[in-house]
Amino acid sequence: MIGSICKCFVKFYQKSSTSRRALTLFMNFYQSVSITLRERIDQQREAGILEKVKRELKTQLLIHDNDDILHLAKLYQIQQRLDIHDDLLDEMHESLDQVTKDNVHNFFGHPLFSSLKADEDWDIDRSDVNIRDILDCTPLHYAAWLGDEKNARCLLYDGAKPTSIDLAEWTPLHYAAKKGMAAVARTLLEHGADIETRGRNGMRPLHCAAQFKSDNDNDEHVASVLVRAGANMDYQDSSQRNPLHWAAYCGNGRVVDLLLKRGAYTGARDDYGRTVLHLAAITGDTETVKLLLEGKVNTAAVDQDEATSLYLAVQKDHHAVVRLLLESGVDKEAKLNDGRTALHWAAEYGRKAMVRLLLEEGVNMEAKHNYGWTALHWAAQNGHEAVVQLLLDSDIDKEAEDRDGRTALHLAAQNGREAMVRILLESGVDKKAKHNYGRTALHWAAEYGHKAVVRLLLERGLDKEAKHREGRTALHWAVQNGDEAMVRLLLECGVDKESTDRYGRTALHWTAENGDEEMVRLLLECGVNREAKHNYRRTALHWAAEHGHEAVVRLLLESGVDKEAKHNYGRTALHLAAQDGREVVVRLLLESGIDTEAQDRDRRTALSLAAQNGYEVVVRLLLESGADNKSKDGDWRTALHWAAENDHKAVVRLLLEGGVDKEAKDRHGRTAQHFAAQNGHEAIVRLLLERGADKEAEDHDWRTALHLAAQNGHEGVVRLLA
Repeated sequence: MIGSICKCFVKFYQKSSTSRRALTLFMNFYQSVSITLRERIDQQREAGILEKVKRELKTQLLIHDNDDILHLAKLYQIQQRLDIHDDLLDEMHESLDQVTKDNVHNFFGHPLFSSLKADEDWDIDRSDVNIRDILDCTPLHYAAWLGDEKNARCLLYDGAKPTSIDLAEWTPLHYAAKKGMAAVARTLLEHGADIETRGRNGMRPLHCAAQFKSDNDNDEHVASVLVRAGANMDYQDSSQRNPLHWAAYCGNGRVVDLLLKRGAYTGARDDYGRTVLHLAAITGDTETVKLLLEGKVNTAAVDQDEATSLYLAVQKDHHAVVRLLLESGVDKEAKLNDGRTALHWAAEYGRKAMVRLLLEEGVNMEAKHNYGWTALHWAAQNGHEAVVQLLLDSDIDKEAEDRDGRTALHLAAQNGREAMVRILLESGVDKKAKHNYGRTALHWAAEYGHKAVVRLLLERGLDKEAKHREGRTALHWAVQNGDEAMVRLLLECGVDKESTDRYGRTALHWTAENGDEEMVRLLLECGVNREAKHNYRRTALHWAAEHGHEAVVRLLLESGVDKEAKHNYGRTALHLAAQDGREVVVRLLLESGIDTEAQDRDRRTALSLAAQNGYEVVVRLLLESGADNKSKDGDWRTALHWAAENDHKAVVRLLLEGGVDKEAKDRHGRTAQHFAAQNGHEAIVRLLLERGADKEAEDHDWRTALHLAAQNGHEGVVRLLA
């Protein structure tokens, strides 16, 4: 359909005697088709069709009017948007900037200006002086935009409305002000233009005029025309900016001077809390800043981030403005919400010249932000060598600590700044300094994998065995983070591979717990003690089994580790794997021939623990491997007692099928039936009864399961047992 529409248009275009007329007619047709489509399909689909229209036209209309058609299609898309915001206004004005007397009629989609030539008057049909184009602009809008005072006056005499608004709700006066057309603005005002019409973005003509920077200071500025006509200088737009804000932001010193002399309010704030001085500092216009300072503006004002004009000028690297502000007595130590000063910002972003300027002006280089960082911390962390050297040459405290006790050296090492670390070391910084938890620069570099920094620190004699508060060395950190290259480097440098933390854990323990097979392999190849035990006598095999790391368990078993080793509570790797349901690891340990009857301090076996926690598959594996289902723990409980008490029906059934003694009693004379009844587990009670359990069995206090169920209010169980 689209292709045929475009082909029809091309045929009509080629036959038409007036190409501009053809373009106009097509645009009318194009709009009607698009509007119909808009009613029938969703916006996304329509956008795709409009793009296809443009592609078809671009392919078939290889003539000079092609760009005009594409441009009109773009403008039509703008027209279809309902929300006119600042970005869209910029796009509209960018389009209007392409308007000249030669092509203005193209933008109207109307034959009104078909006879217009570059040096001729506009040939206007007197009945159409208020027609509108696809942006809702009238001829008067364009006359104002182009600064054509002669034709603007003719239009006004013929009935053009100076109060007409376009899509952005701008009047011709807005456009005259925006483009600095003082003569047109004066003519519009003489014919009743409203000087305070508010556009959709809240801008009034004076806001627009304040943004126009004239190249000729001898001509009357359009802002002067508006001010003399009574324009309110203090109205704020949707961004809460008044004309003075805009003049300052655009570096328009002439308008700033005009408004200040006319008594414009200098204390207004935009929606970011910024005053005119803030905006002038951002743009770096020294003339405007001088005018504002002479006007006695508040130099201490802060925006919503607590930033002063000085901070913003430093942020934008405007040296001349910074000098002016400092000479005016602005607070050079003012801080943001997070406690950063202007010096901090300059140091953080490596602005050496700005740092030097601030230091020459006597700013406090030892100032700290809320977390305790000085300018040296910021520069060191971000690798700004020249700034760090400048600060060191200025005798800044190189040992300053933040709230965590970290120095600039710590931050440089943590972030892998090798050159920075070298500079700091050569300056004589304390290389052994530890932060609040006892970490040295070597710990930070090792943890974050910065090999070059680690090598440099070790070459400079840093203690490779230094421990932090929990007793970890650099090797522990590297292993814990799985950094094989770092571990190799540290081992090559002779670090103690058997070093333990305060809990007695070695590097092998840490990597086994984390399941890092390659790291475990590396440590074993380096001859680490595979039988090492931590303070509670756990080995690497215990850690790997408990966390279900099959590959590590296999590797340790292949290395000949003692699979029967017990920790302080007497449990083997099989106990730990079984209690957490690590099926694969349990199978692997069973295949290795581990003792299934090993008991912990409470005489509990792996089967007992698996049954208690309801791991059916693990229980099955253990039973198939010959685990004794009649084994009793220190309280004479069997695996069936534990499964029944904890309502694990599948495990109870599995144990019963395996021939477990369903009448076995614990040291208090209670059977599995007692535990199930006491806890209200109806399904377990029913299953035990179906398998012939004695419901009349009594404990040492002559209580049956029925007694316990009734005592605990389990009506369903009572009905089953009664």
